[in-house]
Amino acid sequence: MHDVPLVAESPAMRVVVGQLARAAEGRRHVLVWGEPGTDREAVAREIHRRGPGSQGPFIKVSYTSHSPEALELELFGCRTAGRTGTDRGRALERIARGGVLHQALGGSMFFEHLMEFPDRVQAKLARVLRDGEAAIVHEREPVVLDLRAIAAVEESYDQAVREGLVREDLHRLLSAVRINLPSVGNIREDIVGQARRFVQQACRRACVAPKALSQPAEQLLSALPWHRHSNTIELRDLMRNLVSQVSRNVIDLQDILNAVPLDRGTRPVPEGGSLREARERFERNYIKAALEMHHGRVPDAARTLGIQRTNLYRKLRQLKLSQNRARS
Repeated sequence: MHDVPLVAESPAMRVVVGQLARAAEGRRHVLVWGEPGTDREAVAREIHRRGPGSQGPFIKVSYTSHSPEALELELFGCRTAGRTGTDRGRALERIARGGVLHQALGGSMFFEHLMEFPDRVQAKLARVLRDGEAAIVHEREPVVLDLRAIAAVEESYDQAVREGLVREDLHRLLSAVRINLPSVGNIREDIVGQARRFVQQACRRACVAPKALSQPAEQLLSALPWHRHSNTIELRDLMRNLVSQVSRNVIDLQDILNAVPLDRGTRPVPEGGSLREARERFERNYIKAALEMHHGRVPDAARTLGIQRTNLYRKLRQLKLSQNRARS
């Protein structure tokens, strides 16, 4: 469920919201670039919600659960050897009414894992998006493809285009507008707002009474070292777990401390202590777990923690952690 608006307290996310607002004004296709774990689908849904096709369907297409043949059949509703002519003499790609391209008319299509789409599917998709029309199987009149395509891509996308894994013609069509998303670790002002949004979504999904986060719990969430490549997913899953596990209407600091996993599921701190003390103990245990996981290699542990190596050395000194096992 993505019916709660995007959070945009940080300057970086306010830029994103401004970009998506401008993108939503017309019917241009959009490329949403972000690290795995950023909420690219939420951005796509917000573009759809603000755009002229907001009353139309929003259809998500992901290649991970399909064979090439099944993906082609789902998208176009049929598998054809080539294009066909119409009464107007134009050669158009054929689609069927059962395909999601036809179902998405008047709305938006959201593509995930575009780099893995087979070349044949990419070529057909590029042709229908370029033509803006398609021939309907067993019908004489073509259909206008009044829809917006939005694709979620990640760091390796530009390299995939250069290597030919993504067709250049399809790339040009989809990148009419490009929106780059910052990672949650770089927009700490938005972490609390994101957490509140995920709590609301989880409560609606579970059909339970609304829950809230206490102020100490929110402060701790802002201080946690979220992983660079799974930040939003981690935060979302943590909020879902807390909603299901905490029976009270308020999720408190100790609930967070009990739920956040460290190395092999150990808990970060014993109960009790002030917020500052709990935060320091949590950081110490979390950093120790990261160092142990990487056998003392500081550069690898820093990448896991989403911080610079120099900052990790500074943290080790601040928290009086032994560096005997830390190797550069």
